[in-house]
Amino acid sequence: MDTTDPTKNLVEPKPVLPSITIQVNENGSLTVSGTINDKILAYGLLESAKDIIREHVATQAVNSMIQAKKNGHRFTNFLRK
Repeated sequence: MDTTDPTKNLVEPKPVLPSITIQVNENGSLTVSGTINDKILAYGLLESAKDIIREHVATQAVNSMIQAKKNGHRFTNFLRK
């Protein structure tokens, strides 16, 4: 008789991580998909994304200012690279 545990070799499924995808369509409309049924989670993901974008923009602005000082420029357009 085999006394080994039959669950020993089972692979546990990976948890589904929450995500939201926002796509701009050719006609200008948006398609939103992902974890949007849970309103609190969806809004939390969007707020976190906004924070990440703000941090990225601030970092890029600082890097642009440092580069402008190195190049001797007085004014820098942060929208163009």
